[in-house]
Amino acid sequence: MHSKKTDIFSALLVLTGFVTALFFTGYANLFYAPALLCLVAGGIMGTISALRRPDTRIPTGMAVILLFVFWFYMTVSLTWTSIPFTSLVTWLVITSFPLTILVLLTGGEPERRIRLAGAGLLFFLAALGGWAVFDYLTTGARASGPLPNPNTLAGLINLGLIPALAVSMDKNSPKRDAFYTAFGAFLCFAGLLATESRGGLIAALIAVLVLLFVLRHALDRKRTAILLVCGIFLLTFFSWTAHRDESFADFFAPQTEANVAARLSLWHAAGEMIADHPLIGTGLGTFFRYYPAYRAPDRDNSAGYWVHNDPLQFAAEAGLAAPFLFYTFLVAVLWRTIRALRALPPDSPLRGEIIAPFCALLAIAIHTHATFHLYILSILIACAVWFAVWYRATARALPEGVSFKELPARRVTPILFAGFLCLFAVMTITSAAGTYFTLQAKQAIQSGRTADFLAALAHARRYGPATLPDPEVMEAGFYIDLLQNPDFFTSEERQAMTDRAGLLLADAETHNPAWAEIDHKQARLALILGRPDDALSAWETALGKDPLHAKSRLGLAALLMRQGAPAKAYDLLEQGLHYPRSQALDKEIRTLMTQIEPLARLQKIHQP
Repeated sequence: MHSKKTDIFSALLVLTGFVTALFFTGYANLFYAPALLCLVAGGIMGTISALRRPDTRIPTGMAVILLFVFWFYMTVSLTWTSIPFTSLVTWLVITSFPLTILVLLTGGEPERRIRLAGAGLLFFLAALGGWAVFDYLTTGARASGPLPNPNTLAGLINLGLIPALAVSMDKNSPKRDAFYTAFGAFLCFAGLLATESRGGLIAALIAVLVLLFVLRHALDRKRTAILLVCGIFLLTFFSWTAHRDESFADFFAPQTEANVAARLSLWHAAGEMIADHPLIGTGLGTFFRYYPAYRAPDRDNSAGYWVHNDPLQFAAEAGLAAPFLFYTFLVAVLWRTIRALRALPPDSPLRGEIIAPFCALLAIAIHTHATFHLYILSILIACAVWFAVWYRATARALPEGVSFKELPARRVTPILFAGFLCLFAVMTITSAAGTYFTLQAKQAIQSGRTADFLAALAHARRYGPATLPDPEVMEAGFYIDLLQNPDFFTSEERQAMTDRAGLLLADAETHNPAWAEIDHKQARLALILGRPDDALSAWETALGKDPLHAKSRLGLAALLMRQGAPAKAYDLLEQGLHYPRSQALDKEIRTLMTQIEPLARLQKIHQP
């Protein structure tokens, strides 16, 4: 039979995965692997329990069905992606959402698992709010914590703020629970203000208004008044800190024209990508590779990793069907919530259990239209926990038949799910292994350990996915560097390294055709082989893919100078000043422009 220990360990594995996922910042970061493996372990425990129970049930409501339709479409999109490895890691991250839901909802009576996971999540989110306040007060800058930027931290903190407010204001909540959650809400609101996220604050405000409306018959006026006073105190305090750091003084001010133009430019570029790839997109998680070719000069100063509008990014990466399925899922969640609330009397304690997680998810759904929450692993796991809490609460208000059903084949279905979990674990481990050994190779070559460098690349190929392009590009670059000193090698050795580098780059391009670094290395190889026209073409291709690729811009400018075209070289460098760049690169470009300006001016006079 299903044991209490199984429930406890499943919930703890989900929480451990969440805490680990807080430090995941991108596909080159390894923290996704232990987080996802924790979820896999929780799923395996549930599968074992399902094989022992005669009455294992699975969630079958329309919201769950549509969620898995969306997930299945994203899974199928892996077959047509142009950059398989990046899409694989992104898919692994997105899968954490339905996987966490299954771990918490499937099997027996999930009440204990869900309550433990929800309580633990509230604790960690309140602690994260406290971390954000400490970060803000000690650095004097917007708090981002371990997440990629302050806006994502704000979204995550909202997932703690709104449920904590709901519990603390609800007169049906025990006094002890109300006290602890009020303290958690205080920390979360302070943390939200520390992020200085306008979008986060607006999303929280809308969600709280919905919360107050639904719970208007169950509000404890005294508790609500105390929370209101605490909120005013925090607003006053953070306004006062503007005397030390003026960044908060502009918190409620409209966005500057430059910031608005940058965001609109980013969205416009995403729209152009969608117009070019309307049916299948460029591939899940590949926006950052294709976006540079669409980036408008002078307007966008972002890093360009995300669209800052997840439905728009879904469309750019997986085609127009992806946002349609996503919004269909959101409508199903909303409709189920309305049905459940209508089925309850105004003073039912269950209304709070339904609306609290719903409003937390609502805040994310709103805010994700201005940021990239649905690509952040920790946010997806936290959302899945609240989805499970919400689904279980609505199931108690709705007829049982529309929420759960027993497995049609008790032993076959869990075994199939266990097989999927094993496959998912293998994909997670191999992708992480490939990334790990690639990082080891980078460290080795930077410290001059050639043997360790080559060994790490061999391990990356052996243990990582075949679609990982980094080892090929790094090894090809190694041979190209060696070929810069041809006198150290025989003609046979030079030919072997040349052939090997060419094959490696060709193979890498099949796995990542949008990566400008590959064309840059092909240009360098062409120069070594005495084919300057091929080098010129390759560098132009690289800059067409990524105008920010500094090495290609500098290499092409140097080649143009050697070919007697200083005016073209000068114009090429000047174009680079219209894109984001580091101070060191800016100095290098301007220094080179100063050196060739006289020749460029002279050539323009004589050859207008």
